[in-house]
Amino acid sequence: MDLETLLREQQDSILEAWLNAVFELYPVEAWRFLKSSRDFYQNPLGHTLASGLRGLYAELLEGTDANKLAPLLDQVIRVLAVQELLPSQALNFLFYLKRIVRTQAEKQGLSPQDPELLGFDNVVDQLLRLSFDIYVKCRERIFQLKVEEQTLQTEKLIQLANSGFGALRKL
Repeated sequence: MDLETLLREQQDSILEAWLNAVFELYPVEAWRFLKSSRDFYQNPLGHTLASGLRGLYAELLEGTDANKLAPLLDQVIRVLAVQELLPSQALNFLFYLKRIVRTQAEKQGLSPQDPELLGFDNVVDQLLRLSFDIYVKCRERIFQLKVEEQTLQTEKLIQLANSGFGALRKL
């Protein structure tokens, strides 16, 4: 069996294992909740991760157009970048995919050195590089928002202090 056939035939089990591996980044209570529902309104985080991973997987099956993969990666990485995870933990979801696909491939008799499998690894490595850039941009934006929030709070305190002192001067 070739790798593409395996990826198509085992799509549901690979996606489920991949999603479970990503959910395991979270504490047990959160992991249970994330798995409980994939409805956007009941579980927006679980829904976003599931739809992002599903979209990534589908695009990997169709080809590796970076213009289509980047927004899908962004969808997943935005969720992970907000968490208090190290970059290595947040981007580990791509290594999980490699491990899961390799396990399935070996069960089907593909050699670990199979050229298709090595090619798949290279594609995932390219996604990892792109993901790192996206992750860094997301974290920079988060820090920028925190600085803007602190600046606004400081400005409000200064305004409050100035207005308070003006009232005291009138006395």
